Amino acid sequence: MGIIRFGTKVVLMSGVCYVTSQYGIWRDSRRSEEIYKEIYTFLAPHIKEVPLEIPELPKSSEVSSAARVYWNRGVVSSAEFIANVPLYCYNLAEKGVVYVSNVLSDNSTGEQKQ
Repeated sequence: MGIIRFGTKVVLMSGVCYVTSQYGIWRDSRRSEEIYKEIYTFLAPHIKEVPLEIPELPKSSEVSSAARVYWNRGVVSSAEFIANVPLYCYNLAEKGVVYVSNVLSDNSTGEQKQ
């Protein structure tokens, strides 16, 4: 039963990929926007009862600007992390020394009481 379900999913996804590729959705953002508008104008009369507004696609300049901002934030965060690695290691080593010294002092006082 599982293999039939898996096979059905593979066939459906292959069909979706083929059809979207034939329509040119994956080639150019302008073509994708045209297809979106075609689908919207085709479906709009049929779904008038549904009070759902489909937002406009963002402009490619807005998307590329946002991508640049997020990329730069990632680069800055990575650089800050790498710059602070010695500090993180020092703090971790310091905590380790304190922990080990506490464990050893607890063991030595426990042995003296007995």
